[in-house]
Parts: sequence; structure tokens; C-alpha cells
Amino acid sequence: MRIEKILNKIIYSNKTIIKRPSHMSYKHLTPSQDVFQHSESGLSEIKNVRQGRFGSICDGSKPLKPFMELFHSETFFQKRILKKGLSTPTDAGAPAFLKSKANNPLSTSEVHDCSVAYFYNQVNNTHFLYHIHPNQDERMIKRYIRDFMPEGFQKACIIPGRNYWTVTHKETLPIIFNAIKSINPKSHVEVFHYSTEMPEIVGYRGSVYEILNKNYYQFMRKEDGQATFKITDTKLKIFDSKK
Repeated sequence: MRIEKILNKIIYSNKTIIKRPSHMSYKHLTPSQDVFQHSESGLSEIKNVRQGRFGSICDGSKPLKPFMELFHSETFFQKRILKKGLSTPTDAGAPAFLKSKANNPLSTSEVHDCSVAYFYNQVNNTHFLYHIHPNQDERMIKRYIRDFMPEGFQKACIIPGRNYWTVTHKETLPIIFNAIKSINPKSHVEVFHYSTEMPEIVGYRGSVYEILNKNYYQFMRKEDGQATFKITDTKLKIFDSKK
């Protein structure tokens, strides 16, 4: 059941989950175990943004792993996780926003000159996926983060878009990083980069992954967006920029 938060005018997916331990390593993960690992140290700054094979990368950035590898079988994914996830519209552009309980996957696609930021609150088991337009300044980015995550966050992930737009990402990644750190200087911040061309980016239980973009690889369509989960048109809930 989805409820509307009147105060901030945001969409919130009100789904529940039983909390699980968060100390397991990636290779032992199952759908019942949290992904967020406390032992890893986050980045202290954004350095040396440059072109990678598919997307922009920087010092310390990590490749996105396949989302499906978290699950034992395709049957589990189809019956359980597929029904719980939310996706931004494939042609909606940025900015776009999704928030839910952290056991519900959130995804977005068509990330070219844009970037994606993901936020996780382990205590409240909530997460927020933010598809950021490159023209948004630090003030606006901070406003959206505070409005969508009033409960705060312990971890954030940044994913820059396509490598063709690396010059843009050199400017926007430090802005996003500074916005995050100005809200919570102690937050654990990581940067991830594409492992395939134009993937669908997924946030789930404290980390980010990718789903292979079949539209791009199989059909070579001009519209290379993809929505694996139920599409939620959050653009209808965008805040008044004058406030």
C-alpha cells in the first residue's frame, strides 16, 4: 500500500520487512540478508573523474554487480522481488525520485549526463533513489535529500552516467558528494560505475547494482530506458522549485 506524505508531497511505499543481520560478505548473500557492510570505508573526496569503458569512473569507484546474482533462482525473483520493486518511467528524465522500505528494489534508467544517488537508513530500514539532473545545484540537491530522507541516512552511493558525458560528471560528482557530506559528514559514501552499457540501476538494502539493459543490447532502440519493476511516476510529485 502506498501512502502520500502530505507535508513533503512525496510518494512513499509503505511495505514492511523483518530486519536481518548485516555482517555477511557479498558471496554469501541471500535475499534475507542485508547488503550494507560496515567494514568497508567510504570515500573522503572525489578525485580523478575520467572515462571508463561504459560509464564515468573516479579513484576508488567500484563496478556495479548484477542484481540477479543476489538471488538463488529466477523463480524467487519473479515471484517475490519483481512484485515488490518500483521503477522510474523509462522516458521521464530527471529529476526523478523513489522511496520505500529497503527490502523493495528501486530502479532508474537512461542515465546519460545525469547521475544517480542512493541513500540508506539502516535503523529505519528505508532507502531513497534520486536520479539527478546535471543542472541541479548543491542547494537543490540538499533540499531533495532532506525532504525525502528526514530520518537521515548512514550510507550513500553515487553512480555517474555514461562515459560520453565525463566532462559533465567531472563537475557534478563533487557537487553531489559535497551535498551529501554537508548533510551528514559521518556518512559512508561510495561511488559505483557501469559494468555494462546503459544499465538499469537498482538500489536494494543498502547498496546499488545493475540490471542488463536488454532494450539496448537486443533491440538497439533509440529509447534505451528500461523498467524491470512497477513504474511509479514520481515526477507528478516534484516540489515547487521556488520554495
